[in-house]
Amino acid sequence: MHIINEFDIKDVVKEALLSKVADSINHGQLHKLIDIVVLERSPQLEAVINKAFDGAFADKEFEQILISEFKHKIAKTLVSKLEGTVEKSVNEFTKNPIIKAKLILAIENIVKENHKQ
Repeated sequence: MHIINEFDIKDVVKEALLSKVADSINHGQLHKLIDIVVLERSPQLEAVINKAFDGAFADKEFEQILISEFKHKIAKTLVSKLEGTVEKSVNEFTKNPIIKAKLILAIENIVKENHKQ
């Protein structure tokens, strides 16, 4: 009984050769060739991309997704900018002990009102 059979050896040799060939490919040259082909096919690619965009923009579901995602992005941006402004204002207010006490009372009232609902 052989531990390694003829098929195993052939597979090892095949994988080694494929690996060697893959390692010897000059990827920089390959990228240049792809760039050339893409430029040569530019009109066809533009037509396909235009067709894809036309189809996407004609789809009402796509339009709603786009609007929803845009609103989400705007809201996220506004909230992040607002957080910085609020934090800065709170830092200024907490320096004054009277305003600090009023802020604490206001926050406690908001929490109590939310627990009632």
